[in-house]
Amino acid sequence: MWASIPYLTPGYSFVADQNGVKYTPPSDVTIKLRVQKPYERFATNASTGDPLPRYQFSTKGMGATEKNEEVAKSALDIIRIVPNPYLAYSSYEVDQNSNTVKITNLPNKCNITIYSLDGTIIRKLSRAIDVDPATNQRIDISEGAPVSTINLDNSLEWDLKNDKSITISSGVYLFHIEAPGIGERTLKWFGALRPADASNF
Repeated sequence: MWASIPYLTPGYSFVADQNGVKYTPPSDVTIKLRVQKPYERFATNASTGDPLPRYQFSTKGMGATEKNEEVAKSALDIIRIVPNPYLAYSSYEVDQNSNTVKITNLPNKCNITIYSLDGTIIRKLSRAIDVDPATNQRIDISEGAPVSTINLDNSLEWDLKNDKSITISSGVYLFHIEAPGIGERTLKWFGALRPADASNF
């Protein structure tokens, strides 16, 4: 599953060895293997005319793991609302009439409730990543997005509107993120919204 066809970046060439043969890709990575016996020519049981020693190593246990609850709980600490503070603009916006922030580093399944400081619920958002059996791809069935939309960056956009599609006022808001089976996280966010541009209406 880790196999692929490597391609060399244009403009680079392989590094020549001591005999002038170019077979090593350019890299700053150095791998050191420490062995008990020095690397020298000697006869072994595995030798068949070649007196060089043979070494075997494994990367077993060093790969990515799934369903690690401890790691999943600690990953809640990297959830962010960006930009924070929101000062009348974000790079996610496509025109002067849109307001957009992103909640990033979310788990695959979570519920987000946005509150004002007096406890009023402003908006509820949800995110759930599942696999489409037809294409075998993960699909984003987050609130407001088409089922076919693929979202692999673990984020969710908020258009700075309440559940009645009315733009919120400037101020401090609380985000409560609940990830079923993992845990909860609460974040503070400040937004200073720009006045509506009425010149386009």
